[in-house]
Amino acid sequence: MVQAATAAGDDDPGFGPIPLERTRDTGLSHVSGAISMARDGPDTATSSFFIVIEDTGNLDFGGDRARDGQGFAAFGTVFSGMDVVRAIHAGAAVDERLVSPVVIREATVIHRPQECRS
Repeated sequence: MVQAATAAGDDDPGFGPIPLERTRDTGLSHVSGAISMARDGPDTATSSFFIVIEDTGNLDFGGDRARDGQGFAAFGTVFSGMDVVRAIHAGAAVDERLVSPVVIREATVIHRPQECRS
């Protein structure tokens, strides 16, 4: 996976925590390209997120990656540009931090949840 955070750090308090949206409830799963929230426990996600580079079911509800079994909140997918995500993942790193950090300058929301419901 490739994980990112705001310039303020992994748990930027400026955004405040959000409720955990379990994959059990949303029907989403951690397949290649899924975008998900990092967290320490239920309802603790703030600003750190990650992109899955391969199917990783153990991040879903009931998986063993989260100590509490609640999984992580997948909320989107990379629509195009997985080659860029994979290139970032392949970048040189020390202690899981890229030697040359990558700045995300733009992201586009294609569909908002309320637009998808009919």
